[in-house]
Amino acid sequence: MFRKKRSNKTVALIILGLALLVGYSLIFGNCPIKEFTGIPCPGCGLSRAFASLLKLDLNAALYYHPLFWTVPIIFAFAVACALGKIKNKNLIKAFSIVFNLMFFIGITRAFDSSILL
Repeated sequence: MFRKKRSNKTVALIILGLALLVGYSLIFGNCPIKEFTGIPCPGCGLSRAFASLLKLDLNAALYYHPLFWTVPIIFAFAVACALGKIKNKNLIKAFSIVFNLMFFIGITRAFDSSILL
């Protein structure tokens, strides 16, 4: 019982944190990490990628962020893990690989000026 309450708190904190970041971005129009540190975060370009996808321009979406399509999958997987719905260690390893790949691409884009930020 204690674990379930803790998991629900974790999920609530994750959702609250994401809502705050999205709210900040919508109000001020910039990535909060880039604004405070001057370095683009691994997610920079995701908004433009999803906007391009809504316009059915897949090439532009992939140009702005090549792994934009992983975000909904990562989010759903993180929530499912936090709720204890996924216990398969191979799935958790696969999730970790995709998340780390996205992080690596984001960091590479942040320090390579030839790649669009």
